[in-house]
Amino acid sequence: MRSLKHLVQALLGRLSAYRALLIARRAAARSLDRPVRRVLVVCYGNIYRSAFLGAYLTKRSAGRLEIRSSGFHKKPGRSSPVRHIAMSQERGVDLGGHRSSIITPADIEWADLVIAMDRHNWYALRQMHAPSEKILLAGALTRGGVEIHDPYQMTDESARQTIDRLCEAGDTLLARLSG
Repeated sequence: MRSLKHLVQALLGRLSAYRALLIARRAAARSLDRPVRRVLVVCYGNIYRSAFLGAYLTKRSAGRLEIRSSGFHKKPGRSSPVRHIAMSQERGVDLGGHRSSIITPADIEWADLVIAMDRHNWYALRQMHAPSEKILLAGALTRGGVEIHDPYQMTDESARQTIDRLCEAGDTLLARLSG
């Protein structure tokens, strides 16, 4: 009986995540209809997507926002891969000193807005009791799909396209928050 209950809970969680994907663009607009000063950017490992977008927003917001980035991977202190550091530098973002951190409930409480990269992050945030109205899928701020996939095993060209989407998401976010 316990395994059936676990299976039902997992299925309901996945359905909820897919529903969030379907309504992500409308939810993005609602997420940005309120004052936002503190932004938490999350992905799985906090060495690619959230590390880049966090640093990009920090640089571009010129102190207007407080930015943190974090991830769900259980090992903190990991650096971004050399390839990703170089690609990020091409966009003016220095990840040379970045070290990954693990998301905590206190991070979620601190944030006015939590930017997630994909449905797995969204689901993990909901498992941590993050209010759905605080969660924004980064891709909902871009012209592409609402998920921004992990460039971990992507070709260099695909990884650069991912970085371009993160820049677009960051620029769109800053523009919406400014006016």
